[in-house]
Amino acid sequence: MSDVQDPSIPIVKVWHLMGELKEKGLPAIMSWLRQREYLPKPGRDFNVVSLPIKVGDWSADWYGITAPHPDR
Repeated sequence: MSDVQDPSIPIVKVWHLMGELKEKGLPAIMSWLRQREYLPKPGRDFNVVSLPIKVGDWSADWYGITAPHPDR
């Protein structure tokens, strides 16, 4: 997977940011934003799966996103 978001510009919902700020304080939030910990992580928050598709004689591999395993 590739990055489509500029690392210097966090895009996060205001409610998520405010919740973290109230819980952790400003210094911790600055690290949280710099480290991009607000972004979902493959394997923890979602799984990427291959989905073969076929229409007539044409076929391709696509991808999908599934929920993570409940034990993790």
